[in-house]
Amino acid sequence: MPRKAQQQRPSKVYGLRHSTIPHAPERLHIGKRWCLTDSKKAYRRQPHPLFGKWSIRYSLNRHGYRCPDFNREVIEDPTRFRLVVLGGSETFGLGLPADKLYVNLLASRLEEYSGREVTAWNLGLPMASSSYMARMLYPAITELRPDFLFLSFPEQLGYREYFNDDDEVFFCAPGGMADRRSPSRFWDPEGYRIDRAHLSLESQFNNTACFYHNYSYCEFLCDHHGIDWLYSVPDSGSGALGADSFLESKRVGSVISQFILAGDTESGEQLARDFRHPGVHPNQCYADAVFDCYIAKYGKGRAE
Repeated sequence: MPRKAQQQRPSKVYGLRHSTIPHAPERLHIGKRWCLTDSKKAYRRQPHPLFGKWSIRYSLNRHGYRCPDFNREVIEDPTRFRLVVLGGSETFGLGLPADKLYVNLLASRLEEYSGREVTAWNLGLPMASSSYMARMLYPAITELRPDFLFLSFPEQLGYREYFNDDDEVFFCAPGGMADRRSPSRFWDPEGYRIDRAHLSLESQFNNTACFYHNYSYCEFLCDHHGIDWLYSVPDSGSGALGADSFLESKRVGSVISQFILAGDTESGEQLARDFRHPGVHPNQCYADAVFDCYIAKYGKGRAE
């Protein structure tokens, strides 16, 4: 394609060059009943005590997110309370029904507390990184106009996103993960090359520095737009990289994995259907922690 035509071609990655909400990457291959680590093969090998093969349905909106459509009437309705959450696999809810996700449990508590109808837009995606969250933040703020925004940064800092010349998004996972899936060298040669390049560049220092850069941008953008927001981050890194500069007044004290009770192996409430992601109990506790922090920080705030 000629260079001039390339410069005029509109970008597929709308969050990168435009203010509209971009479609979720098609490469994630989110099925109706199975997704990534929550696979049919894994379930046959180890059935879950609470959730059967028909218990979970990954219902996505027109943009590919596990939440209601971005309805203009809802966005402009002054009586609605708009909750927007950005995060990774735990926010998306791998291995859990929609009504057990902390995002929707938090929405229920806000609705009960405020007496207003709450619309929860869950922009979490499997394998999403802090780079994804930073890219999505501006269109999420300007297009969805949240009354409350929560940023649940991934606990694994090695996730990263990359783009090819056609603006297609590639999500890459950290190296060394037990359940890590690499793109096929034969069926997806471009994804394979990008993944190999990612692994060659990944290091603890690079992962941490990238995360702090994205966090700082998110903090600036949220404060610049004057919205009510909170976040959670894992404890990692050193003061030399900026760990001491986190805005503690907006920080939820725990990440979701800290609510998993290690001794409970029989109830099925601690882990999701894939036995890797947080289950029913951690999601409920996390929703309560975010709600309590929101009330402590903002009172009723915009929930009045």
